[in-house]
Amino acid sequence: MNPLSVAIIGTGHIAGGYDEKKLSDETGIYSHAGAYAAHGGFELQTVFDVDWERAESFRRIWKAGRAATDPTGIYGGFH
Repeated sequence: MNPLSVAIIGTGHIAGGYDEKKLSDETGIYSHAGAYAAHGGFELQTVFDVDWERAESFRRIWKAGRAATDPTGIYGGFH
């Protein structure tokens, strides 16, 4: 089965920040990106934030396909 292509809108703590900052011995999943990564059945294709630097940083950390600051970058044929 092919992974489901997903986008995350907003790059704050619940999007991925809580899992970026957790301690190395913690096993819980605390964010959307963390849950997608742990499941394995999803491909994080696009991350959106109005702040380009935050979006791009999040994209690199979570290995997303692309970052966007314009909503059309989310639904413009990618999902």
